[in-house]
Amino acid sequence: KGVSQVNPYIASQIFNAQAMARNFEQACQQAAKQDDGTISKEEEKTLKKVHAITQRFINSLDKL
Repeated sequence: KGVSQVNPYIASQIFNAQAMARNFEQACQQAAKQDDGTISKEEEKTLKKVHAITQRFINSLDKL
């Protein structure tokens, strides 16, 4: 169907949710650097999971 055919107010909320998801992912990357200025292997693993989940969420919203 695509977001363009959805109620424009719902489409706006979908866009906002996707932007929030991207911001969340960036905030997690910044948070991983907060304690010692670098990203450890464990933090990198977590960030990869966050990225994968975030992308699935964004892609699922694209399918509405």
